[in-house]
Amino acid sequence: MKLWFDRFLKVIAVIAAVMVCWRAIYPVYSWHQKLTVTVETPDGPVTGSSVVAVEWSSSPKLLPDMPGAGHQFRGEATVVWLPGGRYLFALLPGSDFRALSVFAPDKMPKHSWAAIRAFLPAAARGSWSGGEIRTLTPDQYPLLVTFGDIDDPASVKLVDPADLEASFGPGYRLASITMAITNEAVTKGKVENVMEWLGPYPEPRLSPATGKASDIPFSRKVAQGDFIRR
Repeated sequence: MKLWFDRFLKVIAVIAAVMVCWRAIYPVYSWHQKLTVTVETPDGPVTGSSVVAVEWSSSPKLLPDMPGAGHQFRGEATVVWLPGGRYLFALLPGSDFRALSVFAPDKMPKHSWAAIRAFLPAAARGSWSGGEIRTLTPDQYPLLVTFGDIDDPASVKLVDPADLEASFGPGYRLASITMAITNEAVTKGKVENVMEWLGPYPEPRLSPATGKASDIPFSRKVAQGDFIRR
C-alpha cells in the first residue's frame, strides 16, 4: 500500500513540475479593461460602462502558420440607458484586441503575433497604460446597436456612431468612448436585466435563418454572444 502511495505522489509531483514548466515557457497574461460610452441627449449627457476580462495565453507553434498565442474574454457589452426607455449597446467582438490597439497601436502593426507576444508581459502588469483613460478613435470603436423593441431580438438595428440622430432623433450625439485598465470586477447583470431573452450560449443569432444566400437581415449577423460572454 505504501509503495503504491509513494508512486502516486511521484506521479503528482511530475505532473505539477510539468505544469509549472509549461506555464514558465508558455505563460498566461490577463487584465480587466473598462469601456465607457457617453452620449449627449436632449436631457443632458448619459454614460454607460462595462468591465471585461481579457486573457492571452502563449502556446507552442506546432505548424508554421499557427499564431503561437490564444485569446479570450468574458463580460458584457456596454449598455447606455437613454431617455424614453431606449438603449445603446457597444458590442463585445474585438474586446481581446481593443485595449492593445488603443494603448499601444505602434507595438502591433497589423496585429503582428510576434509583436503581441513580446508586448503581453507589460500589458498584464498594466505598465503599458500608466493608469491613463484614453479616448478611442472612430476606427477603434466597437459596433453600436439599438433595438426597435428591446423584447424583440430581431428588431436589432445598427447605429452609426457619427449620426446618432438617425437612430434616436434630434439632440443625440456620441460624445466619447473611452477605455482604461482597471482593478474593478467584471460587470455582471446589466445586460441580462434589460435583455431577458438571452440564453446560456453565445452562438444563437438574433433571428431565425431565412434560407437566403443574399439580403441577409442584420439580426442574422448579430449573436447573443456579442452581448455577453460568460
